Amino acid sequence: MTILNNLKLVNERIKKSCATSGIDLSKVKILAVSKKMGTNKILEAYKAGLSLFGENYISESIEKINYFKKMGLNFEWHYIGPIQSNKTKSIAENFDWVHSVSNPRNC
Repeated sequence: MTILNNLKLVNERIKKSCATSGIDLSKVKILAVSKKMGTNKILEAYKAGLSLFGENYISESIEKINYFKKMGLNFEWHYIGPIQSNKTKSIAENFDWVHSVSNPRNC
């Protein structure tokens, strides 16, 4: 199944869940976890309508972020993994959001 087909199914489930729960559909965002995915898959996801991507492997992530910046595609990048103190600067410089903090000293 293609990313586009999967996304259509996910969007339908979200739409139904929002209708059932009374949540405003326009407030829901999909964060695609792209760790271990190549740039071709991320580009396919972008073409399917996704622009928020979650990563947790620093070196791999930075390569992807720079690759897409060179293409003129500035996605919203989210760091979703445990944080090592020696990686905090790289995370702060390259990611738009951080969703986990392993240690208060890393804040």
